Amino acid sequence: GAATLQAIVLIAALSLSGRLQQRNSREIELVSEGYSRTTIGRPGLLPRIGVLFATVFALAPLASMALASVRIRNRTTESYRWSFEAWQSAFQGDLSYASVPEALTNSLVYALGCLLISCILGFFVAHSIHALEKQKRYKLAQMLDVMSMLPLAVSGVMVGIGVLLGVLKIWPALFSFYGLPMLPHAMLTTPFVIRILLPAMREIDSDYDAMGMVLGYNSMQRFFKIKIPLLKPQIVVASALSMAFSLGEFGASWVVLRSGAWDTLPILVDQLMSRPKYFELVTPTAMAAATVLMFTTFLLFVIAERFRTHRGGGF
Repeated sequence: GAATLQAIVLIAALSLSGRLQQRNSREIELVSEGYSRTTIGRPGLLPRIGVLFATVFALAPLASMALASVRIRNRTTESYRWSFEAWQSAFQGDLSYASVPEALTNSLVYALGCLLISCILGFFVAHSIHALEKQKRYKLAQMLDVMSMLPLAVSGVMVGIGVLLGVLKIWPALFSFYGLPMLPHAMLTTPFVIRILLPAMREIDSDYDAMGMVLGYNSMQRFFKIKIPLLKPQIVVASALSMAFSLGEFGASWVVLRSGAWDTLPILVDQLMSRPKYFELVTPTAMAAATVLMFTTFLLFVIAERFRTHRGGGF
């Protein structure tokens, strides 16, 4: 009952937000960040202070977990000591849990698979919605928009259970497939990809497509030579967000994964934290694994920012 009520509220909210976004969207000129900085000027003191506080707020969890991973409680006393024993334990693993390199490899493989599925699927769903809007078929476009957001109306655990029941009903042999977690991960990240790409598609000036037609480009050439380059910043952001979400996804992975050899980093952290705390390295080892997870996600966004074009797009 509570889950159904939550789904109804979220679907109504998504439908309302989609309608407002569709009504208030407008075409804007894509300008470079350098041009915007030249015309508007450098940020003042207050924005710089805000950025500083935001940076500290973002990096504080990573720093606190890194400190907790080397701060080990002595079993016999209330004192603590500083050591890298937990990191050694995390990277070696044992018979009861996977090592950090194994879990990190699984997480990265699932994240890459999720990236390919969600970005391709999300791009074409967003393109279909935008095409329906250009054809003045707003009700059908809104219906497709709301339906694409349905995975957000339920928790990751419910998505994992749905995938599990569907696999057991339709193709039980797929339950032993290594890449099975990619499916719920892609289901959960595709709505975010659509939310990023769809507003950007609405903001592209139709004159670009007309210029391509003047140059003699067919529809496929206009797609790859005009639309894709204009959407490159949003595609990079959507890709980074998909991988980051997949790396940190816990609910669906916890339901689907049943083999210790397939554990991801969030599953490994949960396994470590659920162990008895009389072992002094339990919490520091879990914090070491969590630090690797957060650092990997942070590094992912840094790499995405390095490869992202700065010619506009709002991202």
